[in-house]
Formats: sequence, C-alpha cells, structure tokens
Amino acid sequence: MKNTNTLTNTTEASKYTMSKERFAEVVSTFKAFVKDKNNHPTYDKQYGTKYAGKLNIKHYIVYAILRQKDTAKTSHDPIKSGAYLDSIAMFRKWAKEENAINAWYLSGITAPFGITEDELKDALSAYFE
Repeated sequence: MKNTNTLTNTTEASKYTMSKERFAEVVSTFKAFVKDKNNHPTYDKQYGTKYAGKLNIKHYIVYAILRQKDTAKTSHDPIKSGAYLDSIAMFRKWAKEENAINAWYLSGITAPFGITEDELKDALSAYFE
C-alpha cells in the first residue's frame, strides 16, 4: 500500500486516475450522505432498540481507500473487529477479482459516493497493490 497526499493526479506509484474535479465531487457527495440524519441509526423511543441506518463501516473504509489513507483508522479495534476484517477481506477479493460483486450490494456501497463500479475497482486495485 502506497500512501500519497492525494489521489487526484496520475503518478507512477499508482494506477488510480480520478481527476481533481471528480474526486472533489465524490467527497462532497459522501459528506452530504453522512450529514443526512436519515442515513444514521435510529432508536425506538419506547424500547430503546437501535435500528441500523444506511451508513456503515464499509462506507468509511471506501472513503479511506479513495483518499489512500490507512483503513485501520476507521475502526476502534481493527484487530478484533469482525465487521472491519470481513469488509477488508471482501474489498481485497474484489480488487483481485476473486469474487463477483452482487449488483444490489455494490449499489449500496457506490451510491453514497456517486461513483461507478469501474471507479471503485480502480481505487481498490490501486490500494491493494
């Protein structure tokens, strides 16, 4: 994994080729998704039950991958977190094209960013090189 300050320019160290304008658009789309309270978990007022929202750790991992940052910082305990480890394993397999991506599952990950499957695949391939 090669960390760089930004993924907006093509370099020899990375095959990732998202333009500055596109990168800024993706980041602003994701930030708007995060700010929307409808995407966060909700609580039942009577029983206190927590219901999952649309936002989860996979989104934060993809956000870190798009920025070429350390994905371990997205979890409180990346060594023991099952959700983190499962997500990283899934993204690594997608990058190496070992597993097919279900379209309905992929849309849940790409929609908050406004990116295409090809853009996600490029980012994953560059990150897991």
